[in-house]
Amino acid sequence: MPQAPNDMELLSTMMKRITQLEKQVAFYSKEVVEKDTRIKILEDKLALFKNKESKESDEPGKVAQLEMKCLQLQQEIYEMEAFLADYGMIWVGEKSNPNSKEYLENDDDSVPVATVTDGSWAQGKTIYPPPENFKVDYDLVLRNIQELNIIAGDGQADIVKTKGGAKLQAQKTVPLILYANGIMLFNGPFRPLSDVTTQRCLCDITDGYFPSELQERYPDGVPIQVTDKRHIKFKDARKAEIFPGVGRSLLDKDNIAKNLEESSELPGLRMSVEQFLDKVPKSVIRGGKVVDIRSSLKESLTDSTRGKVTTEIVETEAVKNMQHRMEIPQQERPVSARDVTTIRVKSEDGSKIFILKLKFSDTIQDLRNYIKKQRPRHREPYDILSTFPNQKHSDLKKTMQDSGLVPNATLFLKRK
Repeated sequence: MPQAPNDMELLSTMMKRITQLEKQVAFYSKEVVEKDTRIKILEDKLALFKNKESKESDEPGKVAQLEMKCLQLQQEIYEMEAFLADYGMIWVGEKSNPNSKEYLENDDDSVPVATVTDGSWAQGKTIYPPPENFKVDYDLVLRNIQELNIIAGDGQADIVKTKGGAKLQAQKTVPLILYANGIMLFNGPFRPLSDVTTQRCLCDITDGYFPSELQERYPDGVPIQVTDKRHIKFKDARKAEIFPGVGRSLLDKDNIAKNLEESSELPGLRMSVEQFLDKVPKSVIRGGKVVDIRSSLKESLTDSTRGKVTTEIVETEAVKNMQHRMEIPQQERPVSARDVTTIRVKSEDGSKIFILKLKFSDTIQDLRNYIKKQRPRHREPYDILSTFPNQKHSDLKKTMQDSGLVPNATLFLKRK
């Protein structure tokens, strides 16, 4: 007669089933959230459609309102033209936009255009276009910043109350770095000279005014801590060029670019590994177990800094299916497979990371076959290990789902 399972075996079997059920519940919960999101989007579209139908039904009344509004605006324009005529000014159309207006005095001294984008003028929203062929006078900018800092109270300290009394606190400053090809306000991002907002900021300083973009945040002004790096050309990593450098002609001997230093370093202090780990919780509870996540992260970060790590994407059946799906037109494209897990496998020495897309039904043997295909010359035996919790995957017939390697997992190879 077969022996009945003891309590520990029953408990172990029950825990495995509970773990599988928890994963299934999480999977279905995610699917429910996605469906709820899609339902919400469809409901919003339906509401917009109904709103559009109701507006179309009220079309005659809307036309009457627009006609009345047009008459009011015409009356306002007439009053404005009469007001300008009293001061010897004429309201004419702008060349680039016939619908916009600019003010010109009779003595041919032009006044900057006040362009309004939202249909109504408000204080602080007037935009002055930068001059054509914009050039920066860095010396003038530095001199004007010094004068503006004196007005803003640079070097003064504020009295701040504390629990035990009061103390002197240095006034806040705004960092500004001047580069040969742009500026960087605060800690970034980099703003090239071709940007209209950059030109407007520098024009304000050149004219002796506090930058208008900072007036709302600092209405009383603030000292500007400027760093002069006009001899350095900032290299923006966000806009990496396919062919870096300056184009030259073989027949043009005078086409010689100025030698400027390049820099892509952003201002601010760099965070060390220890500082980053201090912000991470020392341990977390996952699956009913306490996991020391800080030690694992420290090991991964220190390993990644010792040498270069190459990442290889393994071509599996799931990857082929995804590539085939992308070739199909979007209207006819089938739904993405939900039973696909992403496995990251780290080699024995940590120099390579293999990324595999596997089906939930793929086995450990399939995983080993793909790894062997990536490195056919490797003959040394190895074990496949995982953390959170620590486990050795030696059963070749076990599937990814049975091994708990879904929807993603990180594995390590260890020599036997």
